[in-house]
Amino acid sequence: MRIAYQSDGYLPDVIGGVEVFSDTLIAALRARGHEVLVLTSCIGDQPPGRYDCGGPPIYKFRFGEVLLSNRLAELSRLQNEVNSVIAAFDPDLLHVNDARASSFFMVRRGALRAMPRLLTLHSPIRPSHREGLLKRLVDDADRVVAVSQFVAGSAAADIPTSRGKIEVIANALPPPRIAPAPLPSDPVVLLCLGRVIEDKGMHSAIEALALLGERARRTRLLIAGDGPYLETLQALVAARGLDERVVFTGWLLPGEVAPAINLASIVLVPSIWEEAFGLVALEAAQMGRPVIATRTGGLPEVVQDGITGLLVPPDDPAALAEAIALLIGDAQRMARMAAAASAHAGTAHNFSRFVSAYEAAYRSICGRNSHALPA
Repeated sequence: MRIAYQSDGYLPDVIGGVEVFSDTLIAALRARGHEVLVLTSCIGDQPPGRYDCGGPPIYKFRFGEVLLSNRLAELSRLQNEVNSVIAAFDPDLLHVNDARASSFFMVRRGALRAMPRLLTLHSPIRPSHREGLLKRLVDDADRVVAVSQFVAGSAAADIPTSRGKIEVIANALPPPRIAPAPLPSDPVVLLCLGRVIEDKGMHSAIEALALLGERARRTRLLIAGDGPYLETLQALVAARGLDERVVFTGWLLPGEVAPAINLASIVLVPSIWEEAFGLVALEAAQMGRPVIATRTGGLPEVVQDGITGLLVPPDDPAALAEAIALLIGDAQRMARMAAAASAHAGTAHNFSRFVSAYEAAYRSICGRNSHALPA
């Protein structure tokens, strides 16, 4: 099967949940004999054109720049370029991800009108999405996939036309390439991992560590990531007198995530906003780490409260501190949760089944055609 695959960002230019999802899914599809063409955005001063990096062919376009220009001639020119690249590849279907600048050029019109298409929703739907690009993409899609029950529910509520064509394929990741290490106990190490933005709630982790005081005198906190909120967090660490107990590691490449999780005793996912799924929580579970996460969005679908980790209210440092204290004061409970997390990740989020589910979704909108469909 030939799959034209749109993602506004792509590794290694952009590192985030959608990019990790795309990279792992595409690698698995190619390993099963499918051909994939990636359509993505230029980052920074990158010139548009074809890039070959040892994986699928990648075509980069100045989607955002042209869309912001609002010049009809430029929009038309770029649309024709995209159409030509897709036509030359002769795909069986188009896989679109969320509503981003590049998604505007993937709607049903002209040369793309008759192409079967699947839309993956990676973000919760807002009432403002009832009209506009996202609704158009949902209406255009032959099949809509939500990455969690939470996302599916928000889509059904706010874009009613998604009902009847939406299914949930919960996110999954390949098994880690390294074995989980024993949980560090002296000192206990807490880990926050991801984009350093306010919505990720990492300030709650710092405040929780301060509130723990002598109960967690030897506990350390690692914050792995980068972003616009970094200086605010660094200032908060200094203000709470935690300079010797909080370490900022900087951004991690995908291959560095599992080794970083191996350094941790507990992984914290203190998000304020409604996470669509929570890949960090899944990555932690795969490495046999208990997770303390906020009870928001799709995180309760990944973290089983009291079994594989603990759930606390968002933006509540006191509740987070008590959850941390509960685990660091009970090594046996922490070990049981670690084992349960690893087992749950391997069954509920099995990567082979995840890839097969996408293959089945593709087949459901394509049927049999001139290109071979691997079994």
